[in-house]
Amino acid sequence: MSLVKEMWSGGQALDIRNLPMHPDAEAQIIQRPDEKYSFLHDCMITKYHGKIYTAWYNCPKGEMQEDSVIRGRISADDGRSWSEVKTFAQDHDQNFMYVPPSFGICP
Repeated sequence: MSLVKEMWSGGQALDIRNLPMHPDAEAQIIQRPDEKYSFLHDCMITKYHGKIYTAWYNCPKGEMQEDSVIRGRISADDGRSWSEVKTFAQDHDQNFMYVPPSFGICP
């Protein structure tokens, strides 16, 4: 059985407090579903020019339903605090679906 199947069978929400982690890592919940966007998916996190950027794909009700929005937060203090939620991309005409990419910066 794979580690993923052992950790989550799909029956209930995965509790991140029980995930195996590197001893120097810290788990944080950056955003939960809210009244306007109950669906969050395809999250990413990256560090760029001293700031940590998170982003995720949001829809009001379910995957690829209604409005497609990429929202996220930014931290300038290594994750100790986060900005308010920002909208990075949105298709007001509902003709295009966005997915947040994650890019690495090579030194």
